[in-house]
Amino acid sequence: MKNVKTISNSTWISALASLLLLSLCFESYGQFGMPMGRRGMMGNPYGNPLRQMNQMPTRTEEQAPLTAEDIVVLSMNRINETIELNAFEDAVVRSIMLEATKKRIELQILNLDQNAVKTALEEIEKLEDFRLKNELPEVIYLQLQALKEEGRSGSTKKKKKKKSKNDS
Repeated sequence: MKNVKTISNSTWISALASLLLLSLCFESYGQFGMPMGRRGMMGNPYGNPLRQMNQMPTRTEEQAPLTAEDIVVLSMNRINETIELNAFEDAVVRSIMLEATKKRIELQILNLDQNAVKTALEEIEKLEDFRLKNELPEVIYLQLQALKEEGRSGSTKKKKKKKSKNDS
C-alpha cells in the first residue's frame, strides 16, 4: 500500500476553499441573476431593467381640441370665481361668449391671412363688448372688462419675468 499517495492537509484546505468560492459564485448568480464578473456586486446588481421589459411602442392619444362649449365653461368658471352673477346674467354672458368663441374657431379653420384675421377678430370683440354692454348692468359689465384686462396684462407680466430670468 505504499503506492497510494496521501493528500496533505494544505491540499485539502485549498480544495475546500475553491469549492466554497465556486458555491458562492453560484449563490450570487441565483441572487442577482448574473455571475460576479458581469457588473455583479459592483454596478447595478439587477442588470439593465430596460432589457427585461417588453418595449412595445406605446400609442399616445392625441388630445382633441377644445370645443367652443368647453372653452366657455372654463372661462365661466373663472368669471364665477371673481364676479357674483345671478342666473339670468350668467346665461346672458354664457350665450354671448359662446357665440363669439364659435366665430373665433371658424376663423382659425378658414386659414385666412393675418390682416384679415386681425380685423375679423377686432369686429368679433367689438360686437361682443357691445352686446355685453347693452344686455348686462353697467356694474357687471365693468367688472367683466376689468377681469378681461387683468387677464391680458397678467400674460404679459409673466413673459417679462421669464425674459429677465433668462437674461441674468
